[in-house]
Order: sequence, then C-alpha cells, then structure tokens
Amino acid sequence: MAAGFVATGPDEEAVARKREWIREHLTFLYSTPAYWPSLDHRGFGDVGRELNRLSKAGQWEDMKGLVSDEMLDALVPQGTYDDIARILLDDYESIVSRITFPVPDDPAEDAQVRGVLSALRGE
Repeated sequence: MAAGFVATGPDEEAVARKREWIREHLTFLYSTPAYWPSLDHRGFGDVGRELNRLSKAGQWEDMKGLVSDEMLDALVPQGTYDDIARILLDDYESIVSRITFPVPDDPAEDAQVRGVLSALRGE
C-alpha cells in the first residue's frame, strides 16, 4: 500500500499551498530516526540527521529550509486533480496493490476527487 502525503488540489495554487503544508510536516517527521530509511533510499539521509540535531538543539526555525524543493519533488507525488491519478499510477501501480488518497478540505471539490478515484480504480 502506498500511503503518505500527496500534494494535490483543483489548481496549481492549491498544489503549491499543499506542498508548503507538507514541507512543514516533513521537517518534523524526518527529524525522527524511524523515518530515515525513506530519506536514505532517495539519497537524503544526511538531511534527516541534521534535522534531528537541530530539533534536539531547539532550532526549529532553522529546520524549515532543510526540506528542499528537490526533496519534495522526490518524495511527494504532486499535481492537480486533472493530473494526479496518472502521476500516482505511474509512480506506484507496478509496486503496490492499494493507494490512499487525501480527502479534500473543501466539499466543493468532491466531484473532482471522485473523478481521481475513478481513474485510480481504472474506471
């Protein structure tokens, strides 16, 4: 199962906002050694160790800049609702049997998300 952060929304602006929200969360998560294997796998292991060091020193503001755009691009599927099903399938279809997908914050986006879910199911 692929479960994790997905930066998506109805337009590029929404995707960018979600990216920044995810960046903040990853800054905290990746300061924890249990999450380092995924960083090591993608070549970002040193970042996790530095985040951990900074967190222990209470330097929370300094941590934000360590989760780079390059890291987000490598670790987080991202695209508008029109593109995200294809992106997720390209990344995960051959290696997982299930993919989790975030529920939209705005109920007005439900119809678009239904379309994404249908595409993920191959309908």
